[in-house]
Amino acid sequence: MTMIIIGIVAQIAITLYLDMTRRSNDATALADARNLITVTNVNFINLDDVDYTAVSGNEIGVNGWSDPGARNAIFILSNGVEVDSIDGQSTGMPFGDLDGSNNWVENCFEATLYHESGTSVGGVRKTYYCAIDEIVGASMPQQ
Repeated sequence: MTMIIIGIVAQIAITLYLDMTRRSNDATALADARNLITVTNVNFINLDDVDYTAVSGNEIGVNGWSDPGARNAIFILSNGVEVDSIDGQSTGMPFGDLDGSNNWVENCFEATLYHESGTSVGGVRKTYYCAIDEIVGASMPQQ
């Protein structure tokens, strides 16, 4: 009888442990999304030249927008956090600049992040979308 009770308690403990671990991984991805919005906003204010689509491993923004040469990454993702999609740039000019084809390019950024060991909903990883536009303002991460 004692072995049965220990087995039941162990099963409950393992289930709770795995659930809480997945939730903490989701919190890590959400924190990275919020911090990425903050860093991007600072890039806009400082008129930094950043191509946010330049991702190398867990480093974001390793190239300039107008000067594609290598630069220091603007943000390094936490262990396990992955980029699902990312787009945007900071042109180094207020509100944007013209590209090589004389098309207006606005200073904006959007990304979708997730944790590789985070929770799943219907077999799909829980993702966090964040976006910021220099003219409109920031949009905090959404699920």
